Amino acid sequence: MKDLKSHRQVAERFLLHIWDGQHLKKEMRTTDGETVRVECAGTWNFDSGPDFKNALIHIGGRTVTGDVEIHIKPRDWTAHGHHRDPRYNGVILHAVMWQTEASFETVKENGETVSLLVLSDFLDEDIEKLSRKISQQQGWRCPRIAEIEQIDTDALLKVIDAAAQQRLEGKIDRFKKRLKELSEDDESLSPSDAWDQLLYEGVMEALGYSKNTLQYIQELERQWQLVEYSLPGQRQPSLLRQMITGASTIGLAALPVPGVRITC
Repeated sequence: MKDLKSHRQVAERFLLHIWDGQHLKKEMRTTDGETVRVECAGTWNFDSGPDFKNALIHIGGRTVTGDVEIHIKPRDWTAHGHHRDPRYNGVILHAVMWQTEASFETVKENGETVSLLVLSDFLDEDIEKLSRKISQQQGWRCPRIAEIEQIDTDALLKVIDAAAQQRLEGKIDRFKKRLKELSEDDESLSPSDAWDQLLYEGVMEALGYSKNTLQYIQELERQWQLVEYSLPGQRQPSLLRQMITGASTIGLAALPVPGVRITC
């Protein structure tokens, strides 16, 4: 194994495990000298935004609740663009593995500063031992997995098929309802245009994925209609080109489409 202390071969996920398991001393201090005592490490956030949500920490005699962001070095805060991201305005503690700069001020998008904690100064064990311990914990096997493995394959497939059918029928009902709304809300839409718009919205929703589906729907399907796009010299633009145009317009894709004029 490489010497983690001398080569600093540490992945950020390893630091997240250190914080989550609180492999730290009970009493710590920020780079400004304020005492730090963690009452609750918070909930590990596997989505976008701060690494841990809703932590409860005593900092310099104050009890604060909020988010915690973990990095290898202080300047990762700005390198990752957190200083421009309002989602990080709830951060109450910026924890880093090493203090690689003589001085660094963690500033949020709202202008507020965040206390900085250097984890390497307060590990409760040698970093090499922690690495081995956390690696072993990650290999943990659910004690009930043997029971799950004993489930009859055919029975399990029937359950999955039934769940898939139920999900499909739910989507069909949702699309039927939306198609009716499109036809009733805009009488100028022909039946063909309504179907095209429905497909467009469905594709945009799928492209949004779980992290930004709502934003994608609100910014694209509600503000622009598929049938409103027009390209010079092209009476019926392709669906793909129109979707690229819509994404480009709101800055969600760096895909320029020359000569496109969009009506909103």
